[in-house]
Amino acid sequence: MKQSSGNRIARWLGAFAVVGLVAGSSFALAREGSSSGKAMIAPQAIGSATASCPKGTGIVASGFASPRFSPKNNRGVARISSKLLDKRRLETGGFNFGSRPGELDSLAYCAKAGLSIRVATQKVFVAPHSAAVAVATCRGTSQAISGGFASPGFSLKGPQVLVLTSKRNGRNKWRVEGFNMGGNNDGGSAQQDFPGTLVAYAYCLQAAPELVTRKKRVTAGQGAVKAVTVTCPTGMKALSGGFDGNVYLSANMAAAGAIASKRVGNGRDWRISAISISERSAKVSAYAYCMPRFDSRVRIAT
Repeated sequence: MKQSSGNRIARWLGAFAVVGLVAGSSFALAREGSSSGKAMIAPQAIGSATASCPKGTGIVASGFASPRFSPKNNRGVARISSKLLDKRRLETGGFNFGSRPGELDSLAYCAKAGLSIRVATQKVFVAPHSAAVAVATCRGTSQAISGGFASPGFSLKGPQVLVLTSKRNGRNKWRVEGFNMGGNNDGGSAQQDFPGTLVAYAYCLQAAPELVTRKKRVTAGQGAVKAVTVTCPTGMKALSGGFDGNVYLSANMAAAGAIASKRVGNGRDWRISAISISERSAKVSAYAYCMPRFDSRVRIAT
């Protein structure tokens, strides 16, 4: 991958604020509780927040959102990680690239079945100004019902791996793709280049209901947020969701970054909001992973 493409992404991101982090809200069975929260992150700072599921439940899926994202107003949130700390706690990390504070919502979806989740991981190296793929694989006959991602060591003066894809890969795998901007000038005379790390997490469940995938792809432009909603078939609900920035590496590269990924509406829908992070429009795909609405093994309230 040529360095010039990475520099174009870095210059574009530097044109507006990208903010930190917020504690999440969680959805559980109707008779069980939920938690929500938010935090504002100072400019040029990294932060994290933790959402917790009610006692007796565990996390089965996660989401995030940046409610006030607006490049024109120098506001916006970039999430850099979404991972389980344990069966009940979800940590979302974010970085504020810009000059104004902002908000990121972290969403944890809870059910009793989450207590049986097992986490599979894969970690890969990401060279500066290059893309890499990590695929976490569930063992045996267990199914990847959702997943997460991380960019360890993300820093203003170090590696900056942006996660552009996080989605199911077949029945038992979760695929994550990231691009390493390489780092920023630290005040010296030369641009610093830093290798980075990308981690994929698959949240695996034995005896889970077989999920049905629905997908929709749209074009995201520069400077404006594009939303796309995927609807599960009648009689099913969106257990979890994913996104794909459709990274195209060439001299005229294209890629989209998701700024929101969450369950919406009456529970049948999963919505992605995204924007092109390259110098031209880019494709973005939204995924809904659907389960029978009244399946007794995994149930989530509206």
